[in-house]
Amino acid sequence: GWFNSPQGTMAIPPPIAKQVQEGLFRNHYTLLLSDKSPDRTVAAVGDNAVQITDKSGNSVRVDFDPTTGLVSKMTYKSIAMSGQPAAVIETYSDYRPINGIMRPQKMTIDQNGQKFADVTFTDTKINSGLTVEQISQKP
Repeated sequence: GWFNSPQGTMAIPPPIAKQVQEGLFRNHYTLLLSDKSPDRTVAAVGDNAVQITDKSGNSVRVDFDPTTGLVSKMTYKSIAMSGQPAAVIETYSDYRPINGIMRPQKMTIDQNGQKFADVTFTDTKINSGLTVEQISQKP
């Protein structure tokens, strides 16, 4: 992959590429279809929780709201902005339908037991017509 910065367009450095790959692994749409992927393993770890791993070493615990069945929390290890390992908990709330798909509108991120961020999604679009060619163009 590549990215654009004030220094120009360049290849993504390996540590950032790893973070991007981890983020893609945790993408809700593909993560919730993990039982269909031969490269992933899904194991029940509680009444309303599963642990999902892949052959690249990515792993995430997904907790589900027992009433709605929607993802309420994801727990995983990552690298903090400081470059140090971090235990991360993402908590989701305020689900609303977007093109018929329930999406959280709020997310709280904790790192190593400390609040890192509160996120509010104000505009979510699904299948808005982008083509592979458009998202593959370098700026």
